[in-house]
Amino acid sequence: MIIRTFAVSLIVGISVLLSSFYCAAATTGTYAQGPVPNGVIMVNQTTGDITQCVVLVGITSLAPIGKCIQIGTTPAASLSGNAQINSSGSSPLVVIMNLVTGYVTECEISNTFAGEPTGSCISASN
Repeated sequence: MIIRTFAVSLIVGISVLLSSFYCAAATTGTYAQGPVPNGVIMVNQTTGDITQCVVLVGITSLAPIGKCIQIGTTPAASLSGNAQINSSGSSPLVVIMNLVTGYVTECEISNTFAGEPTGSCISASN
């Protein structure tokens, strides 16, 4: 019985881990987007600009804060329709991959105590 309980717990744990990983498939529109903790990240597939928006409410009211900032860029060559955004649960890291060139950009996303988005991106490709 203990082995069966452990096996069920392991399967449930793996299912939760896999379901918390998000992968946004490449899209043919101008923007590819994916959810991140407290918001969304978008990649302009024409210019390569990477934008983070927070989806939080203000401290003194329930009105959305409505803040977005550009946190980096990725090369735009062959990016149109080929940007894939990968994020995992509550992790502050996002991986953006060009499915044609294999170019990888890693971004760290966060927000200040006041809800302002912060973040930066670096090239992870050789």
